Amino acid sequence: MEHSPMTSPTHTFRLARMSPLYRGATIFALALALAVPAILFIARSRTMGSPQPMPAWIPGAITGLLWAVLLGSWGLMVPRRFEIDETELRIVCPLRTQRIARADITAPRPIPRDELGMLLRTGGVGGFFGSFGWHRGLRFGPLTLYITRTDGLVLVPRRSARPLLLTPDRPGEFVQVLRGNAPERQGS
Repeated sequence: MEHSPMTSPTHTFRLARMSPLYRGATIFALALALAVPAILFIARSRTMGSPQPMPAWIPGAITGLLWAVLLGSWGLMVPRRFEIDETELRIVCPLRTQRIARADITAPRPIPRDELGMLLRTGGVGGFFGSFGWHRGLRFGPLTLYITRTDGLVLVPRRSARPLLLTPDRPGEFVQVLRGNAPERQGS
């Protein structure tokens, strides 16, 4: 918890550690991001003597697009932390911060995975560092996810937008703080 005499305290929660499933998917995605360019450059070198060699720009363009998607997804969709103060919840990603007014949040609570039912991704990233973006659930309708595991989930309903599904590192304390029952902590 950080604060000075002139400001309200800010409670900071890291994104929970990735589950083995998401860690494996992330390692696979990174391995693929390294393998695809290597395969393309090898394939190009093998066509050099043929009547129609692969143009030099193709491996570079595909590699650039692949890495732009991966790095853009990480920078725009993967939170580094969640911050809560008197007025808002902030979802802090490396390249952007989403601000949600506390007045817009209604009844946040921990939620077991089996209560969610099936989720269908309608936009965003899945598997690379976790699941982030827009989903539709059979039981809850549209949701926005920022999760790195399937346990320790927190549902954050909102009045004016789709509910959030988050995985902060200390879900019980996160819910208490968001509800306004903040425990006193040193160095959170």
